[in-house]
Amino acid sequence: MEIIGLLGIIVALVLFLLLVYKGWSSYWVAPICAVIVAVTNVIDVDPMNSAAQGILARTGLDAVLNKAQIFQSAFIYGMFDVAFSLFSIIFLGAILGKIFTDTGAASSIAKTLTNKFVIKSTGPKQVRIALFVLLVMSGLLTMGGIDGYIMVFTMFPICMIVAEIVNIPRRYVPAMLALNCAFMTAPGAPQIYNVMGLAAANMAGVHDLTPTAGLIPGLISSLIIAVAGYFTLTHMVIKAMNKGEVFEYGPVAKIEEEERKLPNFWIAILPLITVFVIYTILHWNIAIALTAGILVNIILMFPFIPKKDQFHLPTTSRVTGLITSLNLGGNNYPNALMTVVTPAGLA
Repeated sequence: MEIIGLLGIIVALVLFLLLVYKGWSSYWVAPICAVIVAVTNVIDVDPMNSAAQGILARTGLDAVLNKAQIFQSAFIYGMFDVAFSLFSIIFLGAILGKIFTDTGAASSIAKTLTNKFVIKSTGPKQVRIALFVLLVMSGLLTMGGIDGYIMVFTMFPICMIVAEIVNIPRRYVPAMLALNCAFMTAPGAPQIYNVMGLAAANMAGVHDLTPTAGLIPGLISSLIIAVAGYFTLTHMVIKAMNKGEVFEYGPVAKIEEEERKLPNFWIAILPLITVFVIYTILHWNIAIALTAGILVNIILMFPFIPKKDQFHLPTTSRVTGLITSLNLGGNNYPNALMTVVTPAGLA
């Protein structure tokens, strides 16, 4: 029975990764895979089992009830526990990401780095510099508290514009977006993985951990991922370009660079520095760090908030534009939360 259970877990994990990779929503793939695990493993409802005891206590279910009810409760509370731990970082990270994008801070950083380093080069050297610039920018945004889910929407237009400038084939844009994976789990990164780790440690009774725990091995691991990812992608892109592949938008709508006044580069990175200092260096709560980053962003870059309402129609008030950004950032939160917590039910 143990072999069958182990095979069930392996099949469920492989199926989950494969289907999500193929574009199927994790919202319903995770429950299906969880059923596979439950069917191939005995659901332990022994009252002496701590996990089962917790589920029974919170749901009021009796151990003699249908095991399907126990499974359902375990799945839902698995999601709830993660959602409870990650509410602040996902919600505030979504708000910060939207404000950071709408004020033009992200565009300011991208344009400054691109104009300073990328435009002046040509050939393979330009490709290497362009990808390195994207790697650096991804690192800045990640270490500055922009949620990984929101990062995709922030970085996608930037990656498309850089790819067009350098003539990098469009099929490598997803890989360009994935460069930030090296920093998602880096020590001190104000991201969900560190927050989850600290929350799990606190639940286990370990209260003396900080966001920079395991600093040296963590930095070495992040460096290996960053260097390996950068050189692998650089090699693949240059090889494809040597074969005659060029950039083309294809079915993707052309990214139009909006002519607008952008904040100064150094002003633009201040919200990111604020989050990094408060969370990583001072070890304050992530909610305080992200809230401070949002306030710094709004205060310093309020004049750069577009005067548009929720329907993208012109308005005379920047306050209306700010409210629109806050609303849209809040709307991004549920999808980001569900993307993270649904697999937790499977776990």
